[in-house]
Amino acid sequence: MTTLLFLVAISQVEPRPQIDFPRNEAIANIGSRVDGAGMCVMSSIEMAARWAGLEQMRGLRDWCAKEPGGAYPSKVTRQIRGFCLEKKIDQPNYIQYEGPNSQVIEMTIGSGRMPAITWGPAHMVAGLAMDKKRSAILDNNAIDRYPQWYDTPKFEKSWRGGGKNGWIFLWVDRVEKPFVGAVDLEKDPGCERDKISEKERITMNGIDCSLEELREQLRKPPTPIDIPLPIPIKIPWRWPMSVDLINLIVAIGAAIAGYFFRRYQDQGQKAPEWLKEILDKLERNK
Repeated sequence: MTTLLFLVAISQVEPRPQIDFPRNEAIANIGSRVDGAGMCVMSSIEMAARWAGLEQMRGLRDWCAKEPGGAYPSKVTRQIRGFCLEKKIDQPNYIQYEGPNSQVIEMTIGSGRMPAITWGPAHMVAGLAMDKKRSAILDNNAIDRYPQWYDTPKFEKSWRGGGKNGWIFLWVDRVEKPFVGAVDLEKDPGCERDKISEKERITMNGIDCSLEELREQLRKPPTPIDIPLPIPIKIPWRWPMSVDLINLIVAIGAAIAGYFFRRYQDQGQKAPEWLKEILDKLERNK
């Protein structure tokens, strides 16, 4: 009997979604500071950026809330370009899909990316899982109920909003591993479906591209995180080794010397003179 109860209890537990988004990174939908219209599109897009480790895109949703709310593909293109120009940052690559092919969602999630997808008549959410039977979302209007699971046919119907086409936004660029109101947002969350293309359309950074190009972009590996070297040094131009290699060697040596120096200090002992001299020389080479 105990075994039976245990199996029943286990059967009621939902699996973890493919995109296991950290709860503390979820952001709830808000209304625009201009007209109060919902910001569900940029809320979902910024969460997708956080999942991708695109830290430079933090604040995108709030920046866009300085304009009237509601969004559609061409507006998203304009706002991302404007945000990056104002912040003086490189624009990450992204793709927008407008059409009936829900396999694009499955491909995106399967590549480890979190897509922002249309939902119902006028809403956008984040896609977390999708297979032939079950799919899951993170709804910015209900971040406390994360994740929400649906049978995939119902999921696809909600994505299309009762019409023929849905809209998908996805960040192509990503780093190796990310981390980690006054308006009726249920009634008007902020996605303008009437401005989604009636014909199938795919764009990358606002420029038309093909489904095969989309697949090619999804196959790209994540970008490694660059770790700046703490002690750049001046190397004569005639030095036979590369500057980057020398900087790396010096940085490793400095880290080791610094570790032992702090060990002596932590134990209340005096560090050897030779160790102090090494650190002094590295400091002078900055």
